[in-house]
Amino acid sequence: MQRYSIQFNNKTISLFQGDTEKIFFLLLAVAVGLSCFLYLFFVGTTIFNIVERNNLESQNRELSSRVGELELLYLSESNKIDINLAYSLGFKDAVGTVFASANNSGKGLSLAENN
Repeated sequence: MQRYSIQFNNKTISLFQGDTEKIFFLLLAVAVGLSCFLYLFFVGTTIFNIVERNNLESQNRELSSRVGELELLYLSESNKIDINLAYSLGFKDAVGTVFASANNSGKGLSLAENN
């Protein structure tokens, strides 16, 4: 069995006295290393998610602005529509209005030939 020790200010500190202490130290070192790795991984992931969220919020603001512009364009175009525009595009007033009634007295639909 090997003994390892550290001397500091005239004091001797024994590091490994046996296999149990050596295994415990290695397990502790691995746990600390794994904890550091996981900490860095989660902090890095959080940072990347924050950056991505900021990018998405920026895109959302741009799209909201574009929607506002399109709504304003829609309102300005819809205000231009009136009866004079309809007549210029070929609209004609309805002549001889015919209504359908629910009381058919038992008659069904028929096909009328148009000559």
